[in-house]
Amino acid sequence: MHLPGSIGFKELVKTGRIASGKNGRREAEQHHRDFRAGRYHNVLSQYDLIVIGSGPAGQRAAIQGAKSGKKVALVERREVIGGVCINTGTIPSKTMREAVLHLSGYNYQNIYGVSYRVKEKITMADLAFRVQHVIKTEIDVTQAQLARNGIEVLTGVASFKSPTAVLVTSSRGATEIEGQTIVIGTGTKPAVSPKVPINGQTIVNSDQLLDMHPAAPGSQSAQIRPARQLPHIHPQATRPDRAGDPRGRFDPTCLRQTAHSHPSARQA
Repeated sequence: MHLPGSIGFKELVKTGRIASGKNGRREAEQHHRDFRAGRYHNVLSQYDLIVIGSGPAGQRAAIQGAKSGKKVALVERREVIGGVCINTGTIPSKTMREAVLHLSGYNYQNIYGVSYRVKEKITMADLAFRVQHVIKTEIDVTQAQLARNGIEVLTGVASFKSPTAVLVTSSRGATEIEGQTIVIGTGTKPAVSPKVPINGQTIVNSDQLLDMHPAAPGSQSAQIRPARQLPHIHPQATRPDRAGDPRGRFDPTCLRQTAHSHPSARQA
């Protein structure tokens, strides 16, 4: 059933869309169950701006729109916001790097000697505990920021019904919304190659890293970072790459400047 906007079940009965009283009791009870289960479509809620994807680009677009006085909806297919950046990519990889450097004693070896370790045996569970704590904090901060700016967050998969109408489908039902302007945050995902089959055990991608012992395919920054860290945990960590030089996709001027100012970059 299509609803004209945000509406409660009592209002739905008053509109005459659902029968009430003794004769229509069964019908009303069934509709009530469907209503609570989210099986009604909330049709054409109007927005000035619809943003699909809640990663860094989507967040900035939504917040800028809200600060400009626009009514904004942010659509995210995951149950949590933040996209790859917060949940599987940038934030987790940097957090894991810091956890590895701390637990391995690497940051303190110039003081206590090369044999010093904060923890003798570092496990993926140790890293996952720290990473999940940081992820939760980042999600809470982002949610508060979106709420503070009056941005409505919708959970579900977005699909276009027309150039201005978007259908958001989730396990709770479907909602159709309309916006004058629609911004798509395309996001990213680990590369897949038939020559390097991901088996989830000895070869994993960066999304699976916290659950497995590693070998992260590719030379994207989200994959290079963990591959550099993992020898502190697992001496046989390997990062396969079809390119002869993983630096090939980066600007050579930036690489030279980085290598000059950071000796560790030359070792990498």
